[in-house]
Amino acid sequence: MHEWAIAEGVVSAVSKLAEERGKEVMRVKIVVGELSGYEIEVLDTALKSLSIDTPLRKARFEIVVEPTQFKCNFCGFEWGMPEVRGQLAEIFGSENAETPMHYIPELAVAFLKCPKCGSPDFTITAGRGVRVAEVELA
Repeated sequence: MHEWAIAEGVVSAVSKLAEERGKEVMRVKIVVGELSGYEIEVLDTALKSLSIDTPLRKARFEIVVEPTQFKCNFCGFEWGMPEVRGQLAEIFGSENAETPMHYIPELAVAFLKCPKCGSPDFTITAGRGVRVAEVELA
């Protein structure tokens, strides 16, 4: 249900922008991090439902998933989720490999290691959170 709270925040912020400029919103591009765990269909439904009586009522919502990227603080190697699916499968089983990460993304730092050097010291550089990337007004 976090998707509805995110949608409410997006609709509120973009509505305020549109009202300040006296315009209607035609398109909103939203970037959702892969590691955020948000359900895109639920977010899309929430955005459309909450926009009915707002300046976003005619808006087309474009939701883009940003792939997760990691960077090793020891060797500098950069990688994404495809490179660590094997590690997750070993820990959680192949059928449930990404399920814990979906519900608790912070588990990444507890379970993953750099695929190149094996260091557990890494940074998540992309693929977290949600942001409004573009707003088209008319």
